[in-house]
Amino acid sequence: MKNLYATLVLVFGLQFCFGQIGFEDLEVTDFTDSMNSYLFADINFDGQVDIVTYGIYSIDWYENSGINGVFLRKKVITEEVYGTYSIAILDFDNDGDDDIVSASQFDNKLAWYENTNGLGTFGPQQLITISTSSIGFVYAVDVDNDNDLDLIHQSGSTTIWLENTQSSVGNFTNEQDLPNVNEFGSSLDLDNDGDSDLVGFSYSGFYWYENIGAGVFNSRIFLISNANVRDLDFDDIDNDGDYDIVFYSELSSGSLRIYTNDGSGNLSMTATVSTTANSTENKSIELSDIDNDMDLDILLTINEDLYFSENINNSNSFSNINLIAEDFIVLNNVKSTDLTNNGNQDVIILSRSRTLSLLENIGNQNFSDRSIITSDVGFSEYVIAADLNGDGNKDVIFSSLSENVIGWYENLGGDQLFGPQQIIFTEPGIPKNIITADIDNDGDQDLVAITPGTQYQGQEGRVMWIENLDGLGNFASPDYIEFDPFDEPYSLAVFDMDNDGDQDVCVLYITAFDGDELYWYENTNGSGDFGSKQSIQLNIGEQSEIKNFDLDGDGDQDILSYSRLDDSVSWLEHVDGNGNFSSPIIISNNALSVNEAHATDLDSDGDIDVMYMSNENDDSIFWHENLNGLGNFGDRILISSEIGVNGSTAISSEDLDNDGDQDIVTSSRSAFGGSEPDEILWIENINGLATFDPPKIISIENYWPLSIFITDMDNDGDKDILSSSRGSDKIFWHDNIGIVSNEISGYVRLNTTNDECSSVNLGVSNLMVTTVMEDVSYSTYTLDNEFTGFYQIFVGSGEFTTSISSSIPNYYVSNPNSFSSTFDNVGGLNSIDFCIEPIATVTDLEIAIYPAIIDPRPGFNTWYLVVYRNIGTTNLSGDVIFEFDESKLQLLQTNQTIASQTSNTLVFDFVDLIPFETRTIFLKFNVLPPPTNNNGDELSATATINPVSGDETEEDNVFTLDQTLIGSYDPNDITVLEGDQILLEDADKHLHYLIRFQNTGTASAINVRVENVLDDKLDWTTMQLESLSHDGRVEIIDQTDVSFIFNNINLADSTSDEPNSHGFIAYKIKPKDDVVLGDVFSSTAAIYFDFNPPIITNTVTTEIVETLSVDDFESNLFSVYPNPTNSELTVNSTYGFDSLTIIDINGRILNMVSNKNRELNMFINVEDFANGIYFLKIKAANTEQTLKFIKN
Repeated sequence: MKNLYATLVLVFGLQFCFGQIGFEDLEVTDFTDSMNSYLFADINFDGQVDIVTYGIYSIDWYENSGINGVFLRKKVITEEVYGTYSIAILDFDNDGDDDIVSASQFDNKLAWYENTNGLGTFGPQQLITISTSSIGFVYAVDVDNDNDLDLIHQSGSTTIWLENTQSSVGNFTNEQDLPNVNEFGSSLDLDNDGDSDLVGFSYSGFYWYENIGAGVFNSRIFLISNANVRDLDFDDIDNDGDYDIVFYSELSSGSLRIYTNDGSGNLSMTATVSTTANSTENKSIELSDIDNDMDLDILLTINEDLYFSENINNSNSFSNINLIAEDFIVLNNVKSTDLTNNGNQDVIILSRSRTLSLLENIGNQNFSDRSIITSDVGFSEYVIAADLNGDGNKDVIFSSLSENVIGWYENLGGDQLFGPQQIIFTEPGIPKNIITADIDNDGDQDLVAITPGTQYQGQEGRVMWIENLDGLGNFASPDYIEFDPFDEPYSLAVFDMDNDGDQDVCVLYITAFDGDELYWYENTNGSGDFGSKQSIQLNIGEQSEIKNFDLDGDGDQDILSYSRLDDSVSWLEHVDGNGNFSSPIIISNNALSVNEAHATDLDSDGDIDVMYMSNENDDSIFWHENLNGLGNFGDRILISSEIGVNGSTAISSEDLDNDGDQDIVTSSRSAFGGSEPDEILWIENINGLATFDPPKIISIENYWPLSIFITDMDNDGDKDILSSSRGSDKIFWHDNIGIVSNEISGYVRLNTTNDECSSVNLGVSNLMVTTVMEDVSYSTYTLDNEFTGFYQIFVGSGEFTTSISSSIPNYYVSNPNSFSSTFDNVGGLNSIDFCIEPIATVTDLEIAIYPAIIDPRPGFNTWYLVVYRNIGTTNLSGDVIFEFDESKLQLLQTNQTIASQTSNTLVFDFVDLIPFETRTIFLKFNVLPPPTNNNGDELSATATINPVSGDETEEDNVFTLDQTLIGSYDPNDITVLEGDQILLEDADKHLHYLIRFQNTGTASAINVRVENVLDDKLDWTTMQLESLSHDGRVEIIDQTDVSFIFNNINLADSTSDEPNSHGFIAYKIKPKDDVVLGDVFSSTAAIYFDFNPPIITNTVTTEIVETLSVDDFESNLFSVYPNPTNSELTVNSTYGFDSLTIIDINGRILNMVSNKNRELNMFINVEDFANGIYFLKIKAANTEQTLKFIKN
């Protein structure tokens, strides 16, 4: 499950007739917002030290993976805090695991959170008290020596003791003020008398409140005065069993001062360590045995540097401070513990920028390079995505201006989302542009970056590439392409400048003199060895950025540039593909305060157009059409003037709604300090011709979004958006979740007892349910699986009327007949159940045969699908008889038990077929090879379902399928079983359609969608779903547009698993009542495998004719009527016949009649025959045909 911070944003705009595109905001960054501090504990009881962090808005914990100090992403303990000032971690309810107490100063709450299972799953906030004053420190202390932990906290200027009166559940009810305690900073037994005292420090010195028993404290006593204390720590420095103190004093240019305790709370200074820090610099202290020599050393931070002072031989003598690490953003505090399980005390430091870093202690006073446990991405100017570790997922790469780093987050895929932050580049200098490219042609993605340098920090500008060493995201130190102490690299493009198959680097420099300059660096050997810079254009003007596109359609990359100061957009033509460029060609010199430019094919004419965003008219986006594809651009055309008060900060393009054209994505900046949120916006290209809708909001989560990048982050076939922020220091992935809508759903159930209809009633499958809004309708079918009878329709906003639209038999009624729903927005759900109730007792069965999977070919296997259904009102038992030509077919397999069998007949029994239940029989035959069967030969099969006698519609109890043997076939096709002609007298019967599909690709198809438009002469309300090869759903829009949707079926490809690469759809539908002679019904299907272009099937047609053509398998030479009959049967022939034979269902010959004069008509009396099904075998010259009739 996606358990990161997530917000759903719906982008309004009609899509696929009934929905809107939705985006889910998922935070890529992984830090405690406005982190104050942190503590250590084994939260999940796995033997590893975890970290609990707390900030203004949340308390979180980071699980130690136990592998090299790597921590998993944060887990939120609570977000029901505002201004967390301190926390305490201990087992408050005596259940053996660590719980948490928090004190938050802005909402004045003291609360605790139970570790419910000992594995780090925390229960809801349990309020202990709400104060009228700001709550500060909280400590867990056994104040009254009763062997449970009480709480002491500060509320305003008052110190309060909350006695734990029921330790098994952490019940803190007895609240008492401590009148002698004004403020304090920690709790410890300073005088070794067995109870916990309170201590603290101020700039004036160090003080002590002695606990004299029963929760009574003496007044404050200053044990050290006039010391200008900045920070301190307590522990047994001299190994004599009591608490000693080390603190930083800002007296005398600053020093560390060590005071030892005589065991009774009397302190005396025994050592000092000099420093050179001034009083304005930040300091923090930690006592820890860094060198594993059984005594406590001192860790000290001063501003951005970390120092170490060694305790020499446990003699109260300390070494001078030695630098361990430097160049951090100002450090707030330092702590130590063994996070890497190597037996050494590792160092953990929190910087002012809220970065929590680990320096692994590798022994002998040596430390590893810092690794990030959690951090924001302060002032993230760039965010991009690429697969850095070769796992097929797009990882997130960012630059941080405030942290001077380039880092990345691994995309773990699936529900895990992103791993912890990993640092690639940490040297001084502010990284600006980042581009991924395979610089050394080793098949993985390296990084190219620039640091402007001089403008910001007085350092030389640098152009660098950073090698991905192993394709797994492990990077080398930067390889510098250029150091420039005077000019400032400001923008970057990477492409093959000289057409030699490797990636070169193009850089825009801001010069110290007049005019910017454009250079390129040749990748001389394709392995990342770059030559000296070569001039493209000197004195190019004051440009803001460069990008590369093929603007003139000649196959090489040109350069697009824009200037905010010159109000211009221009391009440089790559004239020969070898690194030689033209002078700038102006596209627009009226792009007022242009923020960014971009190029893409906006009007779908095959060439690249140019767009830019301007501060004109309260911030607008314009585009220039590439008139001839050669870089001749037309006048500017306004796209939108509704971007934001302070303009767009980034612009890009992609097809967000999967409609085949380029949409625009931009970020906007609201007024500084204003109430309007900053936005990520989508401007939809509504027709592919550069006609745009007004901007729609994708997200309002990122404050001051500075960079956007569009790609498919989750490999689901649609384009997602990444955005970075200068204001909130966060990176968001705006996940494109596709169409979102309202839902009308429920069950259609069968109520045969006419009592109250409820969930105990059986569901009814394959009934069409339709909802209508004005002249628009949406339809689907009830399911036939474990959710039998369930339907689900997705709609937009408006008023809808829902009803069962299938032509249910007239001996059933629907309750209710219809239901109304109203949706004002999207995301709504209306549950509507229908009950089908019988009003008469009726027997009615029906049957059909479909040639499943492929048509018959001589020498190959073929499959039949026999579908039978009870559409009556009572449970029925009987049998299904399947007859085939045993001289042409050999039975191989069936999915049902055969009750009896002859050489050409299979009988299957069925029991308790309930009303509206559909069952299927799969039959697999081998078509005998030549010379037995040849291309063009005919096959005929007949299915009969009994009982026939007394059936409401006896004619649909028998179904005959005629086929012609073929030599080859298209695996994606559509067939109408009745053929290309039907008689006008049969126009009131169903046409049976079969759509077959096969995945002939090289990988499984996760999703399959089949689109089929119903002919306008077919009655959509009579459409009945017969069978689907896979679980799926059906949607019908506006009575004609049918979609068969198979999601997550993972249809095998034909190369690796041919038998399971097939699928099919079987349905039947009647012509409309007003069809006439000569009307033609046509049908074609479009089959979509995942996001590939559709496979368009053949088109089948059926015409209403007066007489059937002889070509129609010559199956119409003979006819019998009336059928069914109760007495006399008429046999009619076209050319006359020689004889006829009547055979019963068991194959017995009942009568043989000779027609010596070859009369065209003959009358046969069958009045004495028992009710049932009979076969009439007619012979004429070399022709033989078997017809079926029913006696009732």
